Amino acid sequence: MRLPRLAVQNRAFVAVATALVVAVGIQSFRSMPQSEDPQFDISASRVIAVFPGAGPEDIESLVVDPLEAAINEADDLDRIETTIQDGIAVLAVEFDAGTDPDATYDDVLQAVAQVRPSLPEGVALVEVNRSSPRLTPVFQAALVSETASDLVLSREADRLADAIERVDAVQSADVWAAPEPEIRVGIDPERLRELGLTLGQALGAVQAAAPSLPGGSVDAGDRRFTVQTSGDFDSIEDVRRVVVAAPEGRVVTLSDVAAVDLASGDDAHRARLDGQRSVFVTAVQRKGTNIFDL
Repeated sequence: MRLPRLAVQNRAFVAVATALVVAVGIQSFRSMPQSEDPQFDISASRVIAVFPGAGPEDIESLVVDPLEAAINEADDLDRIETTIQDGIAVLAVEFDAGTDPDATYDDVLQAVAQVRPSLPEGVALVEVNRSSPRLTPVFQAALVSETASDLVLSREADRLADAIERVDAVQSADVWAAPEPEIRVGIDPERLRELGLTLGQALGAVQAAAPSLPGGSVDAGDRRFTVQTSGDFDSIEDVRRVVVAAPEGRVVTLSDVAAVDLASGDDAHRARLDGQRSVFVTAVQRKGTNIFDL
């Protein structure tokens, strides 16, 4: 009974100590990181390999087998589960529980980098992504319109994502189902013939003007051909001013033989909210922050 007696005899001290403990508890609760789901990292990665035009058997023998052999040399490896479809393979790599997620991710990156130069030239992409429940979006907004153009929706979604990323508690913001803008060049064959030029000269001029322009495609009837180019332009006007030829001192630009316009790319994804055409913006919470502040 000594402790209760001391508490009664020192009521002022006990009251102050209790108030301090309560205040510290309230402050700790308010500053404690809180999230929708537990924030933790797991030792797992995903390797995505894209080999356009290749069948599952070719992908397995030419791409998957070398990647699996290299990754299998990593320490503390638990298992590799591979899914193969036409043109693509996905390797889910898991390590033993308790291993360092950063170290195991680096091991996978090094293994892929070691194998990449020996893969067939037709392999368009080999990408390593870190798997983590912490990267699950905690916020989603939809921009909905049945009348706005794809370019307008995409531009506004990018603006919203940029604004959201400036919030301290946000790690990243992404835009989903918005077609990428692209510059479309519609060559006029009749105009080329009038000027004594060829399609190859027009394409070559664009390629030479921007040595690192991403590849595009040419539509001819119901067929599509890939165009390999490289470089970039600062504006659509730069594309229009590309010099195709200069016969007899007269400069012929791309705009003289083609219609050059800014348009939305092909739809890779389509999103709808309550049946209406939409573009989504999602946000991922930064580790160690409070979701209510976010």
